[in-house]
Amino acid sequence: MRSSLVKSPGRLASASASVRQPCARISAAVTTRADDGAALVHVTLDRTLIANGIRWIVDFKTGRHEGANVARFLDTELERYGEQLERYARVMRGLDSRSRLRLALYYPLVEGGWREWDAAC
Repeated sequence: MRSSLVKSPGRLASASASVRQPCARISAAVTTRADDGAALVHVTLDRTLIANGIRWIVDFKTGRHEGANVARFLDTELERYGEQLERYARVMRGLDSRSRLRLALYYPLVEGGWREWDAAC
């Protein structure tokens, strides 16, 4: 899942850079059946859009990091929120089975506060 993790926002393609624009907010509330079909699942995505054939799901975080090791902080946050984004991906996969799915955590108040990866599903 994290083999294609991008740690440097400077390396992002222009499509993914547009995903990070706060003024272009595209959020979605989605309700669907769980994998077992028995329960309803409600999720609210901070941002989802399709750019160059890739469906992006971006989770915005408003936290700051005051410490020196930003990379370690972001890695920890990825561990903390990664499964949540994977769940969002599974929900969206049920609605959009054709698009490649990319997930991202974005901390606009943290220098270099961007992590992205391919969804596992």
